[in-house]
Amino acid sequence: MPATRLARATALALVALTALSLTGCQPGSGRNGKKRHKSSSSGYKSSHRSDGFGSGSSSHRRTSHKHRSTAVRDCTANDLRLTAEPVSRPAHRFLVRAQNTSGRTCELEGYPRVRFDGARQAPDVVNRNRPVSDLKLSPGRSAYAAVQTAAASGSGGTTVKDVEVALLAENKLDVLGNPVRLGLPRGTTVGETAVGYWWTTTSGALKW
Repeated sequence: MPATRLARATALALVALTALSLTGCQPGSGRNGKKRHKSSSSGYKSSHRSDGFGSGSSSHRRTSHKHRSTAVRDCTANDLRLTAEPVSRPAHRFLVRAQNTSGRTCELEGYPRVRFDGARQAPDVVNRNRPVSDLKLSPGRSAYAAVQTAAASGSGGTTVKDVEVALLAENKLDVLGNPVRLGLPRGTTVGETAVGYWWTTTSGALKW
């Protein structure tokens, strides 16, 4: 082979090798040259849930507040056992006892409405005997209201056998349920009559 042709072949071989070498060194080429991009956005899992029941330490549970009514219904004659009970002092008085025989708490409004057979007028209400608030009566508990049948002297009056007792509504005009008739001791006479408010103790009821 002439020297000129040999030199040209050698030069072409060197150019080819150089080109291959440059191609193999380009970024992104070859097995190790590929760029792999992995998103890190899915690498964090939040422990917060919008429904408030997440198990994470920072999760918030929704608390529902229910307002329960604490209103107590008025006592009716069906809720109570009414009786008339004598007292030794003061004279010319007796107690109306109202025992709650129902299974619920009820409220006694003010004072009982009492009516004597043959009486000329309804008993006066003793306002100075009024308690601070209306009385709430739990099941099995009793309340008392004192009734005066005559003045301290006890002179005159009409003989009666029984008394009609009714429970009043909050307006102190309407009657709750049917009135109840209670027997009185023989020879009871009524003259200057009065009635007090409901109390949970006999001493409070008689204090006027």
